[in-house]
Amino acid sequence: MTAAGRRVRVMPQLKVEQGIQAARTIFGKCYFDAEKCADGIQALRHYRYEVDEKLGSLRKEPLHDWASHAADAFRTAAVMIREPEKKKEQEKRRPAGKLSPWS
Repeated sequence: MTAAGRRVRVMPQLKVEQGIQAARTIFGKCYFDAEKCADGIQALRHYRYEVDEKLGSLRKEPLHDWASHAADAFRTAAVMIREPEKKKEQEKRRPAGKLSPWS
């Protein structure tokens, strides 16, 4: 990747639940083209936890099936997205110390 001129970052090792939470955090900020992303949207819709038949409850890990690969990719992207830091945004909004060059 670096040879192709791409920056490479190593994803932090997180629990699956933390990645899912990251995906939930950015989901409302995402735009999906209905046609171009149809398969990915279906995968996200079908991503689910496996049911433990003996206990009658959900397992701790999501079900590994056809939907999990695309959902895992989205989860990875959610973890790696760097949103602007609040401090930098606040500095941009802060008015200059002087209102005009003559004051």
